[in-house]
Amino acid sequence: RWAAEQAKKKLSDEVYATVREESLAVVDGKPLHLEVEIDRQSYQDMIRPLVETTLESVSAAMADAGKTPDDIDEVLLVGGSTRTPLIRQVLTERMRREPRQDVHPDLCVALGAGVLASRLSGHDVQRVLVDVSPYSFGPSYLGERDGRTYRHCYHPVIHRNTPLPVTRTDQYVTSYPYQEEVDIDVFQGDDPDAMKNILVGHFRVKGLTPTVEPNEVLCRMNLDIDGILRVTAIEKRTGLSRHITISNALKSKSDEEIAASRQRLNDLYGARAGFDQAEADSEYIDVEAEPEPLAESDPRIAQARELVERSRGLLGDVHDEDREEIIDLHEEITQAMREGDMDGMTEAVDRLRELLFFIEGK
Repeated sequence: RWAAEQAKKKLSDEVYATVREESLAVVDGKPLHLEVEIDRQSYQDMIRPLVETTLESVSAAMADAGKTPDDIDEVLLVGGSTRTPLIRQVLTERMRREPRQDVHPDLCVALGAGVLASRLSGHDVQRVLVDVSPYSFGPSYLGERDGRTYRHCYHPVIHRNTPLPVTRTDQYVTSYPYQEEVDIDVFQGDDPDAMKNILVGHFRVKGLTPTVEPNEVLCRMNLDIDGILRVTAIEKRTGLSRHITISNALKSKSDEEIAASRQRLNDLYGARAGFDQAEADSEYIDVEAEPEPLAESDPRIAQARELVERSRGLLGDVHDEDREEIIDLHEEITQAMREGDMDGMTEAVDRLRELLFFIEGK
């Protein structure tokens, strides 16, 4: 039970948690240990029926009081379990407003009782100040807006008014097969369109494992009371990570700084895709027009991969010119696989096979 409780707490901030319990049972005189990983989505799916039942009680209490969500000024979260993101999500949907996060969920009942007792005793109670983030932060990602695929979707990892210091993690996946690098663009704001928020940082993660299936990348954000924001991207399957540190993340932006950020967005995405921010609609993607990757069941794919692996084993023993040519051919083969170009892949494979013939014959 203790291990499950710790995992539940960790899943409030992290995407994954490991449940470990030693000597859970004894079979044939041998102790059995438990070690299982659970992800936040699976946990939230398990508790959703309980959350929905609790919401029925919320609706009943409001009905008894003759109130509607529009009559509510603030929503407070009480109890440690309210740290679970699902609870905040369903309450936001039901109440049509974000619950406050600047009141400690474990202490707010005792704090309220103390304030009430103090006032009943005739004492003046001062406000309790809590360090919170005045802004939301998160990365942009490829998602869906208005029924179409869009390159600059956004939702916060750290929400506005979250008490500091705070660490939060969310999960994302690569956009296409064999993707080996991702760009992480960090924004400040709450608009679901990242292009309407403020760009505060950018970095690139290279060396991801090229896989056919979506490759999971975790984005972890840590924000301290000094306004230092540390953003880390982690490939889950290997632990490969890169990070960026952003100073003065909590500093309010002047009009000039906001304009500079907008220009930086134009420069950044203009360099990548050749468009101006005024033409942002062009960043919607026609999914049907995207090239289909080559089918893994094709035997030519397996032969190409085998040849690539064989040539990788020679990279440390060949001349610089040969090494560069091998790497270039690897990139051509991978690109052709991504774009569904069988002819291009076959041509690059033939050139690589010919190069290896001469290298191995030396």
